[in-house]
Amino acid sequence: MIEKFGNYTLENTDASLRLTYVRTAKDWMDALISGVMGIGSLAIVGAVIFYSLQDGFEWIYLIVILLFGFFSYMKLGEMTMRLIYDPVGEVLRYDKENGIVYWKSSQFKTRKSSHDDIVSIDYHLHTDWVDPGGEYNTLKKRYWAEAELVVENESRYRILAMNPNKVIDIGAVKIERELRKNIKGIAEILSDELGVDCRWKGIIKEK
Repeated sequence: MIEKFGNYTLENTDASLRLTYVRTAKDWMDALISGVMGIGSLAIVGAVIFYSLQDGFEWIYLIVILLFGFFSYMKLGEMTMRLIYDPVGEVLRYDKENGIVYWKSSQFKTRKSSHDDIVSIDYHLHTDWVDPGGEYNTLKKRYWAEAELVVENESRYRILAMNPNKVIDIGAVKIERELRKNIKGIAEILSDELGVDCRWKGIIKEK
């Protein structure tokens, strides 16, 4: 049986349960925006360095270089994290025959846990406010969802993070409803297969 939840796909067979993820158009767009901003800031740094070599050193040049250099580092690092570190492909697999759950904590690191050690699958939404810019200076509400695997010693491991997959803004209420429906669907199937509790932990408001 195969079920899709946004850009996540659950494939359930007699031998295993596999959860795979492919990047959304919004993931690519966000990475592209971060990359363009980072490279643009790096170009400004290069231009200021070139100009300072021609014009002579002044402290204002150093301040501009440090500010835009730091901004470039942040944005290019953000792009790298999105494209390289964040897990894609098979992000979780439950080996039913051996009773082992495997999940990716990053693209390069896989964890595992015995089925008997798992207590529950918890899921929740996060929300915060961001300034999209513009002349009206209004804040925009943003949502994303996460699911965690909870083991016997109450350790929590994030097994998936779900962001809106629409490039065009469809409104906060619709985004919240869509994310909650998809994350709940995945969490309920996982908990049912593992024979553990499925717990809704509410909406976490980030500051």
